Amino acid sequence: MSTRPHIVYLSFDGLLEPLGYSQVARVVMALAEGGSYRFTICSLEKRGDREEGHREQALAAELRRRRVRWRRATWSGGGTVIDVAKNVRAMTALVDQVVDEDGVDLFHARSYVAASVARQVGRRVGVPYLFDTRGLWIDERLERGLWFDGPVRRRAARRWEAALFEDAAGAVTLTELAADEIRRQRLGPWQAHRPLAVIPTCVDYGEFGLGGPGDAGGVSEAVAHKLQSSLVVGYIGSVNDAYRMGASLRLFDHLRSRRQDAHLLCLTGNPPALLTHLERHRLAPSVYTVRRVDHRAMPGWLPFVDWGLLLRNTHRQHRSYLGAMPTKLGEFFAAGIRPVYAGHSQEVRQWVERAGSGHIIERCDEAGLRQAARVMATTPRCLHTLWGARWRTQNHFGLSSAVERYHDLYQKVLAGGDNPRLRVLFLTEGTRTPSSRFRVEQLVPHLQARGIACTVRPAFGDGYAKWTSTPAGPLYKLACSLQRLPQALDGDRFDVVFLQRPGLPFSEGVERLANWRNPHTIFDVDQGLVDEEDRLRGQSAQTMEAIASRCAHIICADESLASQTPAGVPTSVIPTVIDTERYRPGPPKTPDQQVVIGWMGRTADFDGLQAVAPVLERLAQRDDLAVHIVSEAPFEPLHDVAGVVHHRWSPDDELPLLQRFDVGIVPMAQDEAANHRSGLKALQCMAVAIPVVASPVGACRQILGDGKAGILAHDPPSFERALQELAADGPRRKRMGQLGRQIVKKHYCVDAVIDRYVELLEAVARRVDRPGQGVMRRAANF
Repeated sequence: MSTRPHIVYLSFDGLLEPLGYSQVARVVMALAEGGSYRFTICSLEKRGDREEGHREQALAAELRRRRVRWRRATWSGGGTVIDVAKNVRAMTALVDQVVDEDGVDLFHARSYVAASVARQVGRRVGVPYLFDTRGLWIDERLERGLWFDGPVRRRAARRWEAALFEDAAGAVTLTELAADEIRRQRLGPWQAHRPLAVIPTCVDYGEFGLGGPGDAGGVSEAVAHKLQSSLVVGYIGSVNDAYRMGASLRLFDHLRSRRQDAHLLCLTGNPPALLTHLERHRLAPSVYTVRRVDHRAMPGWLPFVDWGLLLRNTHRQHRSYLGAMPTKLGEFFAAGIRPVYAGHSQEVRQWVERAGSGHIIERCDEAGLRQAARVMATTPRCLHTLWGARWRTQNHFGLSSAVERYHDLYQKVLAGGDNPRLRVLFLTEGTRTPSSRFRVEQLVPHLQARGIACTVRPAFGDGYAKWTSTPAGPLYKLACSLQRLPQALDGDRFDVVFLQRPGLPFSEGVERLANWRNPHTIFDVDQGLVDEEDRLRGQSAQTMEAIASRCAHIICADESLASQTPAGVPTSVIPTVIDTERYRPGPPKTPDQQVVIGWMGRTADFDGLQAVAPVLERLAQRDDLAVHIVSEAPFEPLHDVAGVVHHRWSPDDELPLLQRFDVGIVPMAQDEAANHRSGLKALQCMAVAIPVVASPVGACRQILGDGKAGILAHDPPSFERALQELAADGPRRKRMGQLGRQIVKKHYCVDAVIDRYVELLEAVARRVDRPGQGVMRRAANF
């Protein structure tokens, strides 16, 4: 028996389809050429493709010549749950057969459903799987209203997604943006030592030439003559709702109004569907050509195309675009086609800009389409530019580069990944709560870059913002908090357990359980624990002291919190910080734009905003001012006031909304509880170079005390005076904003504290003693 590792590639995309052939069959055949691994592909093929028997036989022969085995079954179409279940059973049967006959060392699972099969079979036979995500599959279906409609199905889908990432031995994404989502554990638990690679849809650049139509083959003489004498616009690929077909055809209309020689070349696997769109748009048949072209014939057709359409149907509030990278983008660069892109994927935009070839449509309205048509009509085809684009992109999109990255990934996965420096379990409040986002989640990529494997398990999910401000909020929080009990049982698998805030509102059960499983625990506290009635935000002082006393270490956001921790427990003061690489100043405004006074926060913080509501109402009446309020729900006292704009908060929109502000306000009730606030809102504004007017309580007193980055206002009249002064003085706002960002970068950014976190985690992991009970006392810094 061969000693080479046997890798089984699972694909629900049929190899007889263009996508399956180009992105699975071609890639695996190239991987097999090195001889380091043995490959078997298990795929499901559409019935219509299998009826063309000669194509299946030819592909099977080609795979055998390249030393790749191919096991296939027929795909059950229809898209219903029953059809999916049939497909899963068929794929499981294929994989089981391969396992029984020849054994398996690694499953390479393409997309989510294949990963589910690999996970199920792998658990049974003890074989790891590589999760080749191919985009954010669940988000794509959620945005199209498929499969996971309703809160119950959505939660089940997210749990399934999290399990796939948690159990994977490694992962592949199409984009750096999706890889960052994985590293930040927004899709599921992920440990830093597991291999993670970005490998986009790849192209064999050697098959494509830039010599123009003379390179083409397999095209009839009459069609070639028509295309050679035209400005050819290409629509390449599938006809589906992922692309803006209507906008694409309107763009072609605008181009035709400038260039009568413009011709639309459509190469697709479904000509009837495309012809329906063309006829509905009433395009004359003489101005377009539609062909069904096999992927292997594409190099003969693409050299005719001058501009390639990539008008994606995405929305900023959707998340699926983070993981999307169109297959045709690499083909365009390889063939010398200038892409015309519209969409919200920053990564696609960056590649078009980096290539120096193509055009980006900022807005898909008529003005944007007319502008794109003008560029297409007047920009000559320059071979020097096209060769430059090909050279700049080949290392990323080229097939040989993808093969190298897959080889490296296989080696790491089969070797068990890199050995982490430490393994840390973070039990956090939730993915949307400020304490979790700023005191854990933004730190995770930086800790992982230093070799610390981080697993984050939040109690509250996406429903936090929706439910906590309703009467059902306490019940929702209790139900979510109970999830921490089984999570704490996993503590013994890690070197350190990091507990964020009390796990349950009535007991220290979570902390007791975590400490029993692993005494190397850290308790993180970032808000006021003790109010004037000696009550700890719904918990007794005795409960809080019992929690803290059981931990090996306590981290507090400021000195006032540290002064209330139990004696005998080592305590560190580490402030809440900002990732200044992400929080950057927004684009500059023109002098004629309104000055925006902005507030951002939770509905729980409306009490502070209430005190200055009359001030904001008066200021909003001025033509040169506007007031923006960003929260989970509208602020009712100013809901219908002219000049006041309400924005619904979301993690994705938080930064762009913050960058619209010219002055940030942080009013707070001046009571004992406010004295323990972290000043996070002020730091967010300062990080994007916005001056702040804040109440002189909590950390704001220290952050803004010298008056360089903002103004401390003691009461509503002083708020009004400060806002009027800043609104009237643009240079002062700019100067304060720049100084504020410098302060954040020096004292309150991730880089300023990350090494302290690493030292602290390592110190706690080395501890062998357990702290004893104590009384409330003032703590020393770590």
